[in-house]
Amino acid sequence: CNSDQVRRWNLSNQKFLESISAKKPFDVGPVALSADGSLGATDEGVWDTESGEMVAELENPFAPMDLAFSPDGRYLAVPFVDGAIWIRDLKTRGNFKRFGHQGAVRAVFWGPRGLYSAGDDCTAVLWDTTP
Repeated sequence: CNSDQVRRWNLSNQKFLESISAKKPFDVGPVALSADGSLGATDEGVWDTESGEMVAELENPFAPMDLAFSPDGRYLAVPFVDGAIWIRDLKTRGNFKRFGHQGAVRAVFWGPRGLYSAGDDCTAVLWDTTP
């Protein structure tokens, strides 16, 4: 806690690789890893896990509550306290869909049928994420 660093580790040999400084003056929030391990996401952006370079910056209206990559790694689901869920297209760098709950969205998960979310409105929803 109370760190502005994202630390990269090689888990196969448990060796520390590097620290990446957060741009914002507060703790790093949720993190996610793509299924193939090639991309990592924080509330600031999407990172190439091999090089440590940011490949997409995320400009969010609020701090995200959670993050989740689609199974193919192309999309990133970003839920917020205001009830919105943004689906970011990492190839085009745009938002292609927005969904919502009637309260904070606490969790998102990509399953075989689409994007699942759970929120403070006491609902769990399966969203059609077809572009």
